[in-house]
Amino acid sequence: MAPRPRFGPLENVALSLPAGKKIGAALAITLAPNGDMFLLHQAYAPGFDYGAQRTTEGWLPDVVHLTADGKYVNA
Repeated sequence: MAPRPRFGPLENVALSLPAGKKIGAALAITLAPNGDMFLLHQAYAPGFDYGAQRTTEGWLPDVVHLTADGKYVNA
């Protein structure tokens, strides 16, 4: 049987996203060997009231690439 992944604490990192862009609820984060982060997020997380207007405007794609210090690379 393959070893199960272990999850540890992740220090708070201030994210720097492009102007007018946003991310939703973080589902998972994986770290690259160089420290870069790949964030999987969900724009409209269940259980949260987003109101009547659900739009894709402004949301980044589901996987976002960030540097180790939280700067946006691409999505």
